[in-house]
Amino acid sequence: MKVCGIVAEYNPLHSGHKFHIDRSKELAGADAVVAVMSGSFTQRGEVASFDKWTRAKSAIMAGANLVVELPFCFACAPAEIFAGGAIRLLENIGCDCVSFGSETGDIDKLKSMASAQETGISAHLAEGKSYSSAIAAAAGTDFTPNDILAVEYLKAIDKYNLKLTPLTVKREGSGYDSENPDGDYISAKGCRRLISEKNFEALEKYMPAFGIYKPALEEDRYTNPDILGTLFAGLIRTGRIDLANAAYVTEGIENRIAKAAQEYSSLSDIVSAVKTKRYTHTRIMRIISCMMMGLTKDKLEEFVNTGARYIRVLAADETGTAIMKEIKKNSHLPIITNLGRENIDEMLSFDIAATDLQFLAMINKMYCKANEDYTHFFERI
Repeated sequence: MKVCGIVAEYNPLHSGHKFHIDRSKELAGADAVVAVMSGSFTQRGEVASFDKWTRAKSAIMAGANLVVELPFCFACAPAEIFAGGAIRLLENIGCDCVSFGSETGDIDKLKSMASAQETGISAHLAEGKSYSSAIAAAAGTDFTPNDILAVEYLKAIDKYNLKLTPLTVKREGSGYDSENPDGDYISAKGCRRLISEKNFEALEKYMPAFGIYKPALEEDRYTNPDILGTLFAGLIRTGRIDLANAAYVTEGIENRIAKAAQEYSSLSDIVSAVKTKRYTHTRIMRIISCMMMGLTKDKLEEFVNTGARYIRVLAADETGTAIMKEIKKNSHLPIITNLGRENIDEMLSFDIAATDLQFLAMINKMYCKANEDYTHFFERI
């Protein structure tokens, strides 16, 4: 069986994601698609809009065959760490190729960008550019966030000497950061805007697995990341966070964050007070999320060195179940479908804590319960 891997967040899943799944399978000539998906936090450092089981189920309904969780330490991370963690996990699953979306849609151009000299990137970073801007500048072109991630996937394949064949699918419709629809497509950010407006009728047009999300939408079982601001400010004000040693903290930025948390109680206000040209909204949100999670620089370095230590299955169909059997025979990583409360790997403990934090951000307080990882089980669809 030829298996194509995809790295995704599905926050939430929309028609562009389904196009990517279908086109990837076609380009690869694959029999199945495995998606490695962010869990309770996204790469931008925010809690995901919907829980990971709802999003995983929607991916199966949209054509994926198996969905596994990308651990928090890789999911809530800069492009290099995010891509490296995901790509290595796909290799351990036994995928033959990996397909990623890009605005460029040109694998040769992306490979050229991936070969940009690190010295050039460092020079642009020294000028105060963000990492994504620096790598684009080093290649002499204005690439988008999806292109930046595509480059990091290619670099990870080379760095870890992986056998995965890279493929890219040109992004259709509105841009990554656009909130406006474009024909049959809309960005995830646009979907989240429609959700905040409770415009579910318009949303249904762009979400091929809308039926999966509909109960959560009707019950307000989705998140508002700003809700966590009070918790974060409280932890700062009571001195409960190791600020200086938190992952991604450099140049004394922890002092600016601490000062902002003394003055504000919403995440958006705290981030706005701290943000600079060098420290973007996304970078600050990642730092704050890692602070709340207690993820330190040393622990992050350990996790990055080892890569994922397990394969956490969130959802699968019949074909995905067959892939799981092959994984059990061929991979050195254990497959986790249901969690017990003992012998939890330390990396996995961060995933569990991330879910507890995410559920605190649910709009409907009836769903702000802890220990959801122990009560939600792998689902065959």
